[in-house]
Amino acid sequence: MEYVYKTLEKEISALIEETLLCDTVERKSELTGNKGLLEHAIKLLKKCDEHGVYAGSIFTKLPRKRCDSPSSEYRVIEDGETDDPQYWREVTIEGKQFNCVRLGEGDVVIEC
Repeated sequence: MEYVYKTLEKEISALIEETLLCDTVERKSELTGNKGLLEHAIKLLKKCDEHGVYAGSIFTKLPRKRCDSPSSEYRVIEDGETDDPQYWREVTIEGKQFNCVRLGEGDVVIEC
């Protein structure tokens, strides 16, 4: 991925140089917007690298809730190798607010 990061950084540098030489507000605005898009792309790529998300990862968008309750949510559970919900345990994650994963309709789950 280093090649990709270097390529994007070179393009950002070129946009900065072009912005300094530009004489119209519209063009400067366009170049600045493009620079922001590239910076955003680099941050996303680094986050994907950090978490092992690659092109082959599976993305699943959660469906609409079937429950009418406004506070209903999806939870991540460990099933204890059984289909009996009494043995299921909600997954806890250190450093996460409330130490659990709570998801809503439209959230995306990524399988790495």
